[in-house]
Amino acid sequence: MKRLLCAVLPMVLAAQVAEAAESLRFGVTLSSTMPDAKFQGERLVGGIMYDLGQALSIQLAMKVSFVTLPWKRVDSAVRAGKADLLCELIPQWTVSPDEYVWSGPLFDLSDVIFAHETTPEPKTIADMPVDSTIGGVLGYHYPALDPFFSNGRYTREDAVTQQSVILKLAAGRTKYGISDALVLSWYKRINPNHHLSGWQLVISRVGSQCGVPLKGKVPPEKIINALQELKRNGSIEKILNNYR
Repeated sequence: MKRLLCAVLPMVLAAQVAEAAESLRFGVTLSSTMPDAKFQGERLVGGIMYDLGQALSIQLAMKVSFVTLPWKRVDSAVRAGKADLLCELIPQWTVSPDEYVWSGPLFDLSDVIFAHETTPEPKTIADMPVDSTIGGVLGYHYPALDPFFSNGRYTREDAVTQQSVILKLAAGRTKYGISDALVLSWYKRINPNHHLSGWQLVISRVGSQCGVPLKGKVPPEKIINALQELKRNGSIEKILNNYR
């Protein structure tokens, strides 16, 4: 019996190590909000990123664990090999895009300017009144607006999450806000008595991607192939439709 245990134990331990190595660490930023991510404390419990993780778990036949990260620590976490996947990114938003293998566009991501329902609709960014305060998310880049912030035409006021941007505007603390269109649509959906503008001024539209860090533990091609299959078979679109 001792010999049998001695023979079996190393195999069990080896299997456990292999299983741990085959766990996909999905990085999600704490600045994300619904419908992208729902947190309990710092634990991801719902939203688009959670659903995408579950779909990947099935597609890869692999356990998925979520790693929550402050936005400003994403690049350092990637360099330290602490995540195997990050989504809702494009190469230009990272310090070192060549440290990732990129999925290519998976769905559209739009940033829009919005305001209170009584605020007239601007046709362009320059149509907004001089000295207007515009709410954004701390650490986020808004190339279309940067020249206006730099020359002092508009003032940027940051919040920690996109939902906080919306709430600050609703409370009258900012005249305009910047939000992902899907996040803004979700807020209006769950708050039907909102007093936000019906108009939205699109300031950027990109094909949202997932980035697979080269220093991750899971082979990049394995994750990329799974993501492409989820796009091809309509799984990603189905997830998005649940929140539209």
